[in-house]
Amino acid sequence: MSHIAGPSPKKFRSSLATSLNVPVSSNNQISHTAIKDLSLETQSVSIKCLVFGKSAVNQTSSVKYTILLSDGSGTIKAEGWGQPGLAFFESVIVGLCYSLSSFAIRDLKERFFKFSWLKNPLYISVGSSSKAIPDADIDIEDFNWDFISLRALSRKGQGETFAIVGAVIDDSGDIVINVNNRNLTKRDITITDQLNVKVIVTMWARAAQFVQALHDSNQDSPVVAFCGVRRNMFPQKHSLVVIDCFDDTFIDFSPVCRQAQEIQDYLIRTKKEQDTVAIPENSEDKSRK
Repeated sequence: MSHIAGPSPKKFRSSLATSLNVPVSSNNQISHTAIKDLSLETQSVSIKCLVFGKSAVNQTSSVKYTILLSDGSGTIKAEGWGQPGLAFFESVIVGLCYSLSSFAIRDLKERFFKFSWLKNPLYISVGSSSKAIPDADIDIEDFNWDFISLRALSRKGQGETFAIVGAVIDDSGDIVINVNNRNLTKRDITITDQLNVKVIVTMWARAAQFVQALHDSNQDSPVVAFCGVRRNMFPQKHSLVVIDCFDDTFIDFSPVCRQAQEIQDYLIRTKKEQDTVAIPENSEDKSRK
């Protein structure tokens, strides 16, 4: 697992909380359990953590949402379904630290999908009674991502789940295909990285939500993280590796990590080089005339 040091969440939290007028409390009296020490036996506990990722609300089958948490000792995801926990989901802000309580610990291995990229067999289930209190005394300086490079995808086998990050450079638009006499809509997104490696990410049920979020981001070649994806092993008509997304795939449109920053720097550098080449050599002479 790569250890990625992001910007200081404490400093970011202070400025963000001030600008948003978020009430911040002190919880020195509360006993907290480290994420690495959570188990199915530790049910009535509190944790203090940084919210470093938050999904869009998935309404393809039922209302579902995911929050990614870290406390320096480990990472875990929190999930909720339906309206009961929606207020909790909407109350937490990426980049802020919280004291969380009134949640349940569940075993991820018993579910039909696995977020093995988080390296945690457990998840937190939140509901209407779950509480998230912004905490001024929490100082979490970094967290772990487990991204693999786009170049390494060709070595991934069938069934392996992983996380990748890349800049979106192409969008196929809606593609309707017939599967077992059913019309399904998919969307192929092409991403690249700082090594100019290109990969196709296929969106299925979540394509519409992805495109809307892409539009809302209002960026040229936005850098996006896809966590919980698999390599498509079917033969392709092109040489690019194809990655499949699922309903449970976590998609982050503003990942804070070293890989995302390297890609952003590459895009900025490439654009400057292209702009420099596009300037005619005699433009200065013409302007003087």
